[in-house]
Amino acid sequence: MTHENLPGRLFQMGIVVPDMKAAIAYMQTTMGTGRFMTLPADPKVTWFRGNMEEVSYEMAFGYMGDMQIELMMPVSGRSTYAEYLERVPTGGVHHLGFEVTEFDPAAAEMEARGFQAVQKGSFGDTRFNYYEHPDDKGTLVEILYLDSAVKEMFATIADQSF
Repeated sequence: MTHENLPGRLFQMGIVVPDMKAAIAYMQTTMGTGRFMTLPADPKVTWFRGNMEEVSYEMAFGYMGDMQIELMMPVSGRSTYAEYLERVPTGGVHHLGFEVTEFDPAAAEMEARGFQAVQKGSFGDTRFNYYEHPDDKGTLVEILYLDSAVKEMFATIADQSF
């Protein structure tokens, strides 16, 4: 039986955390990552399970080898991050992130494979969708189209030049 990979390139593991400072300290001292770039919990509007929601969450990005580690800590509003912490209060792996070069065809492919979008958002020209599959309600799959500014930011994090 032949299996086709999901669209894009797996580059990111997303982890929802209840305490950002403790999570960063753990990742650096225990897991051996480099420094993390943190982004403040600015309010934003996102599509979540069919409704537009105002949400706020803190984010931090770091690397373990070539794998990007994204930490998310929900602050307010309904989101997949808040849902995750309701199920798993100690936090854990929320999603696997795939970078795609063309967003709309990748989104259509995800739906054709039976994945259902549960959260969608954008910033600048960067777009992302989180998907769940009826066969797996655990770890979500994210597809991301990254604009040049975000790619540049991620490069500075990867080479620790920020």
